[in-house]
Amino acid sequence: MLRQTCRHLGFTLAEVLITLGIIGVVAAMTIPTLSTNIRNKELQAQLKKTYSEWNQVSMQFMDDHEQSIPDYASENGTTGLIKEIPKYVKGVSKFSDWGYGVKDENGDNTTTMPYRIYAMKGGRTIPPCDAYGFRNDISGKTILFDDSPQSGFNGPRLCIDLNGDKRPNTMGIDIFSFQFTTDGHVIPEGTEHPNNRYRDVHSGGTVKASPTYCRGDNGQYNTLACTYYAIHDISPTGHGTYWKDYIGKKQYK
Repeated sequence: MLRQTCRHLGFTLAEVLITLGIIGVVAAMTIPTLSTNIRNKELQAQLKKTYSEWNQVSMQFMDDHEQSIPDYASENGTTGLIKEIPKYVKGVSKFSDWGYGVKDENGDNTTTMPYRIYAMKGGRTIPPCDAYGFRNDISGKTILFDDSPQSGFNGPRLCIDLNGDKRPNTMGIDIFSFQFTTDGHVIPEGTEHPNNRYRDVHSGGTVKASPTYCRGDNGQYNTLACTYYAIHDISPTGHGTYWKDYIGKKQYK
């Protein structure tokens, strides 16, 4: 029947099969790219929403306590701050006590985390918020906090995995970091602010936006400034956008 139909339409069976093969190859090439682009647009929207939500948390906290989160944390520590967070974020619950120094029998930090986290270029890594465990909110995001700031400086660092333990679980793609500010806001890490502490990045400090701090290499602090580029949708390379080009076309490789 297929052979007769092909003759009627003026095509040979071989020509039809070749055409179907070409269609299959094109689909195999384009569908993964299309899926990645859709995923990246969803993550971009989630990041902007998360940024807005945590700004509301920070401003409401300042109204209630008559001091900013950095001021509160510098007086009461990050542990004291974390006790207040459930008043502002629905459904927060701790599901892992992991922190820097929690290692397996081979001295590896990454295997003791509740789920695997990756660098852009591959390879397991640990998040830059590494001291106070893993928490979920009601939407399924993973929330992590870092060390409390020195008095008068911004902090602590806030790390968010936008879709929790769902893949890709990759720094700079679905895991981003922010800083609480002394004027009652949250800023994408890499954003300049007069009360940022630009030293001791491992203990309350932060960085300015630069390609050095948004690259795909394995390393705890190599993607700190990716949040700045992702929010503004600017490629760290200076060419194109963050989501379509830097992430979508893998400019980081």
